[in-house]
Amino acid sequence: MTLNKKIVIVGVIIIGSGVANAWLAKPPKAITPVVIGGFILLLLLSIMDMFGGPMSTLAGAIAILAATYIILTEVPWNTILSAVQANTPKPQGPVSPPNQH
Repeated sequence: MTLNKKIVIVGVIIIGSGVANAWLAKPPKAITPVVIGGFILLLLLSIMDMFGGPMSTLAGAIAILAATYIILTEVPWNTILSAVQANTPKPQGPVSPPNQH
């Protein structure tokens, strides 16, 4: 029996997202439902993976769907984009020399 890497990576993504949301909350929270759900999902997917064959394939597909959902809904994209835009250098006017008549 081999370890399904998809399930492990999805677990890191889901639980990491929950920890990041708890850390960034004002005031910081101790634990979020995303963290609890991540551990439960990991348990269920690993049990499905244990049966092998089509169940293992289904567990991998569910893991990918769960990671996609978490990335699209739980990641604070507005905060990330504003941080990137704040660090982007601003253009400094025209590059060519001004017209001299």
